[in-house]
Amino acid sequence: MTVLLPFDSLELKYTLHLLLRYLLGLDYELEIAPEEQRSVEITLLGGKRLSIAVDPWLANPKYDKSQIPASVKWFKKNNNAFIPEQDLPILYGEANLAVSPDRIDLNADLLSTTFFMLSRWEEHVVKERDQYGRFPANAALSVKSGFYQRPIVDEYAEMLWNMLQYLGIQQERKKWEFKLFPTHDIDNPRKWRGLHTLFRTLGGDLLKRKSPSMARNSWRSFWKTRQGTEKDPFDTFDFLMDCSERYGLQSHFFFLCGGKTPFDKEALPPSHPIVQRIFEKINRRGHVIGLHSSYDAYTDEQLFKTELELLQKHAPQEIKCGRQHYLRFEVPTTWQLWAKEGLEWESSMVYPEEAGFRCGICREFPVFDIHQRKMLPLFERPLILMEGSWMRYNPKSPDRFLEDAKNLMEVVKRYKGTFVLLWHNSTLGFHFESENRKLYERILSFVAESES
Repeated sequence: MTVLLPFDSLELKYTLHLLLRYLLGLDYELEIAPEEQRSVEITLLGGKRLSIAVDPWLANPKYDKSQIPASVKWFKKNNNAFIPEQDLPILYGEANLAVSPDRIDLNADLLSTTFFMLSRWEEHVVKERDQYGRFPANAALSVKSGFYQRPIVDEYAEMLWNMLQYLGIQQERKKWEFKLFPTHDIDNPRKWRGLHTLFRTLGGDLLKRKSPSMARNSWRSFWKTRQGTEKDPFDTFDFLMDCSERYGLQSHFFFLCGGKTPFDKEALPPSHPIVQRIFEKINRRGHVIGLHSSYDAYTDEQLFKTELELLQKHAPQEIKCGRQHYLRFEVPTTWQLWAKEGLEWESSMVYPEEAGFRCGICREFPVFDIHQRKMLPLFERPLILMEGSWMRYNPKSPDRFLEDAKNLMEVVKRYKGTFVLLWHNSTLGFHFESENRKLYERILSFVAESES
Protein backbone atom coordinates (compact mmCIF):
# COMPACT_ATOMS: atom_id res chain seq x y z
CA MET A 1 0.00 0.00 0.00
CA THR A 2 1.35 3.42 -1.00
CA VAL A 3 0.39 6.68 0.73
CA LEU A 4 1.01 9.79 -1.36
CA LEU A 5 1.26 13.03 0.65
CA PRO A 6 0.48 16.48 -0.80
CA PHE A 7 3.22 18.02 1.37
CA ASP A 8 5.97 16.93 3.73
CA SER A 9 4.52 17.49 7.20
CA LEU A 10 5.55 16.00 10.54
CA GLU A 11 2.02 16.51 11.81
CA LEU A 12 0.48 14.75 8.83
CA LYS A 13 2.93 11.85 9.08
CA TYR A 14 2.13 11.47 12.80
CA THR A 15 -1.60 11.44 12.12
CA LEU A 16 -1.32 8.84 9.37
CA HIS A 17 0.94 6.74 11.60
CA LEU A 18 -1.70 6.83 14.35
CA LEU A 19 -4.62 5.92 12.11
CA LEU A 20 -3.08 3.46 9.69
CA ARG A 21 -0.13 1.86 11.44
CA TYR A 22 -0.89 2.21 15.15
CA LEU A 23 -4.67 1.73 15.22
CA LEU A 24 -5.16 -0.49 12.16
CA GLY A 25 -1.71 -2.13 12.02
CA LEU A 26 -1.25 -1.58 8.29
CA ASP A 27 2.05 -1.40 6.39
CA TYR A 28 2.51 1.39 3.85
CA GLU A 29 5.13 3.30 1.93
CA LEU A 30 5.16 7.11 2.04
CA GLU A 31 5.78 9.31 -1.00
CA ILE A 32 5.51 13.07 -1.46
CA ALA A 33 3.26 14.36 -4.25
CA PRO A 34 3.48 17.66 -6.16
CA GLU A 35 2.55 20.67 -4.06
CA GLU A 36 -0.67 21.39 -5.95
CA GLN A 37 -2.25 18.22 -4.57
CA ARG A 38 -4.89 18.83 -1.89
CA SER A 39 -5.45 15.26 -0.74
CA VAL A 40 -3.74 12.19 0.67
CA GLU A 41 -3.89 9.37 -1.88
CA ILE A 42 -3.87 5.78 -0.58
CA THR A 43 -3.27 3.29 -3.39
CA LEU A 44 -3.77 -0.44 -2.91
CA LEU A 45 -2.31 -3.33 -4.89
CA GLY A 46 -4.22 -3.41 -8.14
CA GLY A 47 -4.51 0.38 -8.33
CA LYS A 48 -7.70 1.01 -6.36
CA ARG A 49 -7.50 4.27 -4.51
CA LEU A 50 -8.82 6.13 -1.45
CA SER A 51 -8.43 9.91 -1.66
CA ILE A 52 -8.74 11.93 1.60
CA ALA A 53 -8.99 15.70 1.51
CA VAL A 54 -6.49 17.50 3.76
CA ASP A 55 -6.12 21.19 4.58
CA PRO A 56 -2.75 22.75 3.55
CA TRP A 57 -2.71 24.32 7.05
CA LEU A 58 -1.38 21.00 8.32
CA ALA A 59 1.81 21.51 6.28
CA ASN A 60 3.11 24.06 8.81
CA PRO A 61 0.47 24.70 11.47
CA LYS A 62 0.13 28.18 12.95
CA TYR A 63 -1.92 27.61 16.05
CA ASP A 64 -4.63 30.19 16.47
CA LYS A 65 -8.21 30.25 17.77
CA SER A 66 -9.40 31.15 14.28
CA GLN A 67 -8.41 27.64 13.16
CA ILE A 68 -10.91 26.00 15.54
CA PRO A 69 -14.05 25.14 13.56
CA ALA A 70 -16.99 27.45 14.17
CA SER A 71 -19.40 24.56 13.62
CA VAL A 72 -19.38 20.81 13.12
CA LYS A 73 -20.75 18.92 10.13
CA TRP A 74 -22.16 15.40 10.33
CA PHE A 75 -22.10 12.30 8.20
CA LYS A 76 -25.25 10.19 8.33
CA LYS A 77 -25.62 6.53 7.45
CA ASN A 78 -27.72 7.42 4.41
CA ASN A 79 -24.83 9.39 2.84
CA ASN A 80 -21.89 7.33 4.16
CA ALA A 81 -22.42 3.61 4.67
CA PHE A 82 -18.84 3.20 5.94
CA ILE A 83 -19.31 4.97 9.28
CA PRO A 84 -19.60 2.65 12.31
CA GLU A 85 -22.40 4.57 14.08
CA GLN A 86 -25.56 6.27 12.86
CA ASP A 87 -23.70 9.55 12.40
CA LEU A 88 -20.15 10.90 12.60
CA PRO A 89 -18.93 14.46 13.38
CA ILE A 90 -16.63 16.15 10.86
CA LEU A 91 -14.64 19.16 12.03
CA TYR A 92 -12.73 20.01 8.84
CA GLY A 93 -13.66 19.61 5.18
CA GLU A 94 -17.10 18.58 3.98
CA ALA A 95 -19.30 15.69 5.08
CA ASN A 96 -19.58 14.07 1.67
CA LEU A 97 -17.84 11.47 -0.48
CA ALA A 98 -17.97 9.88 -3.90
CA VAL A 99 -17.81 6.10 -4.31
CA SER A 100 -17.06 4.06 -7.42
CA PRO A 101 -15.88 0.43 -7.73
CA ASP A 102 -12.22 1.45 -7.99
CA ARG A 103 -12.06 4.71 -6.04
CA ILE A 104 -13.41 6.58 -3.01
CA ASP A 105 -13.04 10.35 -2.75
CA LEU A 106 -13.54 11.48 0.84
CA ASN A 107 -14.01 15.23 1.20
CA ALA A 108 -14.05 15.08 4.99
CA ASP A 109 -10.65 16.08 6.37
CA LEU A 110 -10.51 13.48 9.12
CA LEU A 111 -6.70 13.86 9.28
CA SER A 112 -6.86 17.45 10.54
CA THR A 113 -9.64 16.42 12.93
CA THR A 114 -7.63 13.50 14.29
CA PHE A 115 -4.62 15.75 14.86
CA PHE A 116 -6.86 18.35 16.53
CA MET A 117 -8.18 15.80 19.02
CA LEU A 118 -4.97 13.91 19.80
CA SER A 119 -2.54 16.85 20.03
CA ARG A 120 -5.01 18.92 22.09
CA TRP A 121 -3.71 22.10 20.45
CA GLU A 122 -7.15 23.56 21.12
CA GLU A 123 -6.17 23.77 24.81
CA HIS A 124 -2.98 25.61 23.91
CA VAL A 125 -4.73 28.44 22.06
CA VAL A 126 -7.90 28.79 24.14
CA LYS A 127 -6.89 30.64 27.30
CA GLU A 128 -9.97 30.01 29.45
CA ARG A 129 -9.17 28.29 32.75
CA ASP A 130 -11.14 27.27 35.83
CA GLN A 131 -10.36 28.18 39.44
CA TYR A 132 -7.61 25.53 39.52
CA GLY A 133 -5.94 26.70 36.32
CA ARG A 134 -7.38 23.87 34.21
CA PHE A 135 -8.83 23.98 30.72
CA PRO A 136 -12.60 23.74 31.37
CA ALA A 137 -14.93 21.28 29.71
CA ASN A 138 -17.33 23.98 28.58
CA ALA A 139 -14.55 25.56 26.48
CA ALA A 140 -13.92 22.38 24.48
CA LEU A 141 -15.38 21.99 21.00
CA SER A 142 -16.18 18.32 21.68
CA VAL A 143 -18.31 19.26 24.69
CA LYS A 144 -20.02 22.22 23.03
CA SER A 145 -20.79 20.14 19.93
CA GLY A 146 -22.02 17.07 21.80
CA PHE A 147 -19.45 14.42 20.87
CA TYR A 148 -17.27 14.39 24.00
CA GLN A 149 -18.56 10.97 25.00
CA ARG A 150 -17.61 9.44 21.67
CA PRO A 151 -14.12 8.23 20.69
CA ILE A 152 -14.29 9.82 17.25
CA VAL A 153 -10.67 8.98 16.38
CA ASP A 154 -11.49 5.30 16.82
CA GLU A 155 -14.61 5.84 14.73
CA TYR A 156 -12.51 7.42 11.97
CA ALA A 157 -10.15 4.43 12.00
CA GLU A 158 -13.16 2.12 11.71
CA MET A 159 -14.51 4.11 8.76
CA LEU A 160 -11.12 4.01 7.04
CA TRP A 161 -10.92 0.25 7.49
CA ASN A 162 -14.41 -0.21 6.06
CA MET A 163 -13.43 1.86 3.02
CA LEU A 164 -10.18 -0.06 2.49
CA GLN A 165 -12.05 -3.34 2.78
CA TYR A 166 -14.51 -2.16 0.15
CA LEU A 167 -11.54 -1.43 -2.14
CA GLY A 168 -10.11 -4.89 -1.52
CA ILE A 169 -7.19 -4.37 0.85
CA GLN A 170 -5.18 -7.58 1.27
CA GLN A 171 -3.64 -6.87 4.68
CA GLU A 172 -4.84 -8.16 8.03
CA ARG A 173 -6.07 -5.66 10.59
CA LYS A 174 -4.40 -5.22 13.98
CA LYS A 175 -6.29 -6.94 16.80
CA TRP A 176 -7.01 -5.00 19.98
CA GLU A 177 -8.52 -6.27 23.22
CA PHE A 178 -10.72 -4.47 25.72
CA LYS A 179 -8.86 -3.70 28.95
CA LEU A 180 -9.74 -2.14 32.29
CA PHE A 181 -7.18 -0.12 34.26
CA PRO A 182 -8.29 0.62 37.85
CA THR A 183 -6.24 3.58 39.12
CA HIS A 184 -6.19 5.23 42.55
CA ASP A 185 -4.79 8.67 43.35
CA ILE A 186 -3.36 8.59 46.88
CA ASP A 187 -3.64 12.19 48.01
CA ASN A 188 -3.91 11.14 51.64
CA PRO A 189 -3.09 7.58 52.78
CA ARG A 190 -4.45 8.04 56.33
CA LYS A 191 -7.35 10.02 57.73
CA TRP A 192 -6.56 9.84 61.44
CA ARG A 193 -3.04 11.06 62.18
CA GLY A 194 -3.66 12.64 65.57
CA LEU A 195 -6.11 14.68 67.60
CA HIS A 196 -5.72 17.63 65.24
CA THR A 197 -7.32 15.62 62.41
CA LEU A 198 -10.16 14.57 64.73
CA PHE A 199 -10.92 18.14 65.83
CA ARG A 200 -10.71 19.44 62.27
CA THR A 201 -13.11 16.72 61.06
CA LEU A 202 -15.56 17.27 63.92
CA GLY A 203 -15.57 20.99 63.17
CA GLY A 204 -16.36 20.30 59.53
CA ASP A 205 -19.11 17.81 60.43
CA LEU A 206 -20.82 20.22 62.83
CA LEU A 207 -20.20 23.66 61.31
CA LYS A 208 -19.90 23.04 57.58
CA ARG A 209 -21.95 19.88 57.03
CA LYS A 210 -24.24 20.57 60.05
CA SER A 211 -24.48 16.86 60.77
CA PRO A 212 -24.27 15.67 64.41
CA SER A 213 -24.59 12.07 63.17
CA MET A 214 -21.48 12.45 60.98
CA ALA A 215 -19.64 13.93 63.95
CA ARG A 216 -20.60 10.92 66.09
CA ASN A 217 -19.39 8.55 63.36
CA SER A 218 -16.09 10.47 63.09
CA TRP A 219 -15.60 10.30 66.84
CA ARG A 220 -16.24 6.53 66.92
CA SER A 221 -14.01 5.90 63.90
CA PHE A 222 -11.12 7.86 65.39
CA TRP A 223 -11.13 5.98 68.69
CA LYS A 224 -11.69 2.57 67.13
CA THR A 225 -8.74 3.22 64.80
CA ARG A 226 -6.61 4.32 67.76
CA GLN A 227 -7.59 1.15 69.66
CA GLY A 228 -6.83 -1.07 66.65
CA THR A 229 -10.36 -2.50 66.42
CA GLU A 230 -11.08 -0.83 63.07
CA LYS A 231 -9.00 0.18 60.07
CA ASP A 232 -8.37 3.81 59.30
CA PRO A 233 -11.14 4.97 56.88
CA PHE A 234 -8.59 5.76 54.16
CA ASP A 235 -6.80 2.43 54.53
CA THR A 236 -8.71 0.85 51.65
CA PHE A 237 -5.69 -0.63 49.87
CA ASP A 238 -6.53 -4.25 50.66
CA PHE A 239 -10.12 -3.71 49.56
CA LEU A 240 -9.04 -2.19 46.23
CA MET A 241 -6.50 -4.93 45.54
CA ASP A 242 -8.98 -7.63 46.56
CA CYS A 243 -11.49 -6.23 44.05
CA SER A 244 -8.92 -6.10 41.26
CA GLU A 245 -7.64 -9.61 41.93
CA ARG A 246 -11.19 -10.98 42.00
CA TYR A 247 -11.56 -9.92 38.35
CA GLY A 248 -7.99 -10.59 37.21
CA LEU A 249 -7.03 -6.90 37.16
CA GLN A 250 -4.02 -4.92 38.33
CA SER A 251 -4.52 -1.76 40.40
CA HIS A 252 -2.33 1.29 39.86
CA PHE A 253 -1.69 3.45 42.95
CA PHE A 254 -0.40 6.98 42.23
CA PHE A 255 1.21 8.56 45.29
CA LEU A 256 1.31 12.27 46.04
CA CYS A 257 4.64 12.72 47.82
CA GLY A 258 5.51 16.40 47.69
CA GLY A 259 4.26 19.86 46.81
CA LYS A 260 4.27 23.36 48.23
CA THR A 261 0.61 24.40 48.20
CA PRO A 262 -2.40 23.86 50.49
CA PHE A 263 -3.66 21.38 47.88
CA ASP A 264 -0.72 19.10 48.69
CA LYS A 265 -0.87 19.32 52.48
CA GLU A 266 -2.29 15.83 53.08
CA ALA A 267 0.60 14.05 51.38
CA LEU A 268 2.97 11.87 53.34
CA PRO A 269 6.58 11.51 52.16
CA PRO A 270 7.36 8.13 50.59
CA SER A 271 9.91 7.49 53.36
CA HIS A 272 7.18 7.61 56.03
CA PRO A 273 6.63 4.25 57.76
CA ILE A 274 2.92 4.29 56.90
CA VAL A 275 3.69 4.73 53.19
CA GLN A 276 6.50 2.20 53.33
CA ARG A 277 4.13 -0.46 54.69
CA ILE A 278 1.64 0.35 51.93
CA PHE A 279 4.38 0.12 49.30
CA GLU A 280 5.45 -3.28 50.59
CA LYS A 281 1.90 -4.59 50.45
CA ILE A 282 1.25 -3.28 46.93
CA ASN A 283 4.52 -4.68 45.64
CA ARG A 284 4.07 -8.06 47.31
CA ARG A 285 0.64 -8.48 45.76
CA GLY A 286 1.81 -7.57 42.26
CA HIS A 287 0.14 -4.21 41.78
CA VAL A 288 1.67 -0.95 40.49
CA ILE A 289 3.10 2.12 42.22
CA GLY A 290 3.12 5.36 40.24
CA LEU A 291 3.62 9.10 40.62
CA HIS A 292 0.90 11.62 41.49
CA SER A 293 2.89 14.78 40.87
CA SER A 294 1.91 17.75 43.01
CA TYR A 295 -0.33 20.74 42.31
CA ASP A 296 2.36 22.96 40.78
CA ALA A 297 4.53 20.24 39.23
CA TYR A 298 2.62 20.13 35.93
CA THR A 299 4.74 23.02 34.60
CA ASP A 300 7.67 23.03 37.05
CA GLU A 301 10.44 20.83 35.66
CA GLN A 302 12.62 20.87 38.78
CA LEU A 303 9.72 20.18 41.15
CA PHE A 304 8.51 17.33 38.95
CA LYS A 305 11.99 15.81 38.79
CA THR A 306 12.52 16.12 42.56
CA GLU A 307 9.23 14.39 43.38
CA LEU A 308 9.85 11.58 40.92
CA GLU A 309 13.36 10.98 42.27
CA LEU A 310 12.06 10.98 45.84
CA LEU A 311 9.38 8.44 45.03
CA GLN A 312 11.78 6.27 43.03
CA LYS A 313 14.29 6.32 45.89
CA HIS A 314 11.79 4.85 48.37
CA ALA A 315 9.51 2.73 46.16
CA PRO A 316 10.27 -1.01 45.76
CA GLN A 317 9.61 -0.96 42.02
CA GLU A 318 10.50 1.19 39.02
CA ILE A 319 8.18 4.16 38.55
CA LYS A 320 6.82 4.14 35.00
CA CYS A 321 3.45 5.89 35.10
CA GLY A 322 1.17 8.27 36.96
CA ARG A 323 -1.18 11.22 36.89
CA GLN A 324 -1.20 14.93 37.68
CA HIS A 325 -2.71 16.14 40.98
CA TYR A 326 -6.07 17.88 40.43
CA LEU A 327 -5.72 16.86 36.76
CA ARG A 328 -3.77 20.07 36.15
CA PHE A 329 -2.30 19.96 32.66
CA GLU A 330 -0.72 22.27 30.14
CA VAL A 331 -0.32 21.26 26.49
CA PRO A 332 2.38 20.34 25.56
CA THR A 333 4.52 21.27 28.61
CA THR A 334 3.22 18.56 30.93
CA TRP A 335 3.78 15.81 28.35
CA GLN A 336 7.33 17.15 27.87
CA LEU A 337 8.07 16.75 31.59
CA TRP A 338 6.90 13.15 31.68
CA ALA A 339 8.75 12.24 28.50
CA LYS A 340 12.00 13.92 29.57
CA GLU A 341 12.11 11.81 32.75
CA GLY A 342 11.69 8.60 30.77
CA LEU A 343 8.24 7.65 32.08
CA GLU A 344 6.15 5.33 29.93
CA TRP A 345 2.63 6.72 30.30
CA GLU A 346 0.57 9.46 31.88
CA SER A 347 -3.18 9.49 32.59
CA SER A 348 -4.67 12.92 33.29
CA MET A 349 -6.74 13.47 30.16
CA VAL A 350 -10.36 13.78 31.21
CA TYR A 351 -12.45 16.83 32.09
CA PRO A 352 -13.11 16.78 35.85
CA GLU A 353 -16.74 17.78 35.38
CA GLU A 354 -17.75 14.84 33.21
CA ALA A 355 -16.57 11.42 32.08
CA GLY A 356 -15.69 10.98 28.43
CA PHE A 357 -13.01 11.16 25.74
CA ARG A 358 -11.00 14.38 26.03
CA CYS A 359 -8.57 13.21 23.33
CA GLY A 360 -11.29 11.64 21.19
CA ILE A 361 -9.83 8.16 21.62
CA CYS A 362 -10.54 5.24 23.95
CA ARG A 363 -7.07 3.75 24.26
CA GLU A 364 -3.45 4.68 24.97
CA PHE A 365 -1.62 6.55 22.21
CA PRO A 366 1.81 8.13 21.61
CA VAL A 367 1.62 11.89 22.12
CA PHE A 368 2.71 14.70 19.80
CA ASP A 369 4.54 17.81 20.98
CA ILE A 370 3.23 20.78 18.99
CA HIS A 371 6.18 22.98 20.04
CA GLN A 372 8.96 20.59 19.06
CA ARG A 373 6.87 19.20 16.17
CA LYS A 374 7.59 15.58 16.98
CA MET A 375 6.12 12.45 18.53
CA LEU A 376 7.36 11.99 22.08
CA PRO A 377 8.47 8.67 23.65
CA LEU A 378 5.44 8.82 25.95
CA PHE A 379 1.95 7.37 25.84
CA GLU A 380 -1.17 9.09 27.08
CA ARG A 381 -3.57 6.59 28.62
CA PRO A 382 -6.64 8.84 28.80
CA LEU A 383 -8.66 8.74 31.99
CA ILE A 384 -12.29 8.09 31.11
CA LEU A 385 -14.19 7.98 34.40
CA MET A 386 -13.50 9.19 37.94
CA GLU A 387 -15.71 9.11 40.97
CA GLY A 388 -15.01 12.77 41.72
CA SER A 389 -17.06 13.80 38.68
CA TRP A 390 -20.33 12.76 40.33
CA MET A 391 -19.30 13.29 43.97
CA ARG A 392 -17.86 16.80 43.63
CA TYR A 393 -17.96 18.47 40.24
CA ASN A 394 -21.25 17.31 38.75
CA PRO A 395 -23.31 15.66 41.52
CA LYS A 396 -25.49 12.72 40.45
CA SER A 397 -27.27 9.88 42.15
CA PRO A 398 -25.23 6.66 42.40
CA ASP A 399 -27.68 4.92 40.06
CA ARG A 400 -27.30 7.65 37.43
CA PHE A 401 -23.51 7.55 37.77
CA LEU A 402 -23.53 3.76 37.36
CA GLU A 403 -25.70 4.03 34.26
CA ASP A 404 -23.33 6.60 32.75
CA ALA A 405 -20.38 4.34 33.58
CA LYS A 406 -22.05 1.36 31.91
CA ASN A 407 -22.78 3.35 28.76
CA LEU A 408 -19.15 4.47 28.48
CA MET A 409 -17.88 0.96 29.12
CA GLU A 410 -20.07 -0.37 26.34
CA VAL A 411 -18.54 2.18 23.96
CA VAL A 412 -14.98 1.28 24.96
CA LYS A 413 -15.77 -2.42 24.74
CA ARG A 414 -17.24 -1.97 21.25
CA TYR A 415 -14.00 -0.38 20.01
CA LYS A 416 -11.81 -2.77 22.06
CA GLY A 417 -10.21 0.11 23.93
CA THR A 418 -8.80 0.70 27.39
CA PHE A 419 -11.17 1.84 30.12
CA VAL A 420 -9.18 3.84 32.70
CA LEU A 421 -11.07 4.25 35.96
CA LEU A 422 -10.04 6.53 38.85
CA TRP A 423 -11.26 5.86 42.37
CA HIS A 424 -9.48 7.55 45.28
CA ASN A 425 -8.66 5.47 48.33
CA SER A 426 -10.17 8.22 50.49
CA THR A 427 -13.69 8.24 48.98
CA LEU A 428 -14.70 4.72 49.90
CA GLY A 429 -16.32 5.70 53.19
CA PHE A 430 -16.03 4.60 56.78
CA HIS A 431 -17.54 1.13 56.58
CA PHE A 432 -17.21 -1.93 54.38
CA GLU A 433 -20.85 -1.66 53.36
CA SER A 434 -20.65 2.01 52.39
CA GLU A 435 -22.46 3.09 49.25
CA ASN A 436 -19.20 3.98 47.50
CA ARG A 437 -17.71 0.54 48.02
CA LYS A 438 -20.83 -1.12 46.67
CA LEU A 439 -20.77 1.19 43.65
CA TYR A 440 -17.11 0.50 42.96
CA GLU A 441 -17.67 -3.25 43.09
CA ARG A 442 -20.70 -2.97 40.81
CA ILE A 443 -18.63 -1.15 38.18
CA LEU A 444 -15.90 -3.79 38.25
CA SER A 445 -18.45 -6.59 38.14
CA PHE A 446 -20.12 -4.98 35.13
CA VAL A 447 -16.79 -4.90 33.31
CA ALA A 448 -16.27 -8.57 34.10
CA GLU A 449 -19.76 -9.45 32.86
CA SER A 450 -19.22 -7.47 29.66
CA GLU A 451 -16.05 -9.45 28.93
CA SER A 452 -17.73 -12.85 29.32
